[in-house]
Amino acid sequence: MGALMLAGNPLAAATYQSHESIRHAAHDYLARQASGVNKDISIEVNDLDPRLRVAACGQPLSTFLPPGSDIFTTSTVGVQCKGDKPWTLYVPAQIKILEKVVITLRPMTRGHKISPQDITTMKREVDGLHTGFY
Repeated sequence: MGALMLAGNPLAAATYQSHESIRHAAHDYLARQASGVNKDISIEVNDLDPRLRVAACGQPLSTFLPPGSDIFTTSTVGVQCKGDKPWTLYVPAQIKILEKVVITLRPMTRGHKISPQDITTMKREVDGLHTGFY
């Protein structure tokens, strides 16, 4: 009897949409929207609240951006079920643009003459960098 309780109730699990499928739908939507962008990007879809339970959807999930949003400025992706028990969620997600930028390998004092040994290039998220980076 204890083993059955530990295994969980598969019928109950089938009645709820999995968080992974919701996150996957949001990720795929952003990837499709950004496919024509000629930049290196990183897509991050945040975890959903573990207490969240929505009815399992009997059809493919629909995805959209909230009105007035842009894929590079949005912080949410709409995911919805249009089935018998419809629901809509707003999933936190971001697209980050990555570019190679020049960084210093160690702290430098004012007036230091920069040499090739002082710098390197690394891919960094440029969305939050101030203008004037190389």
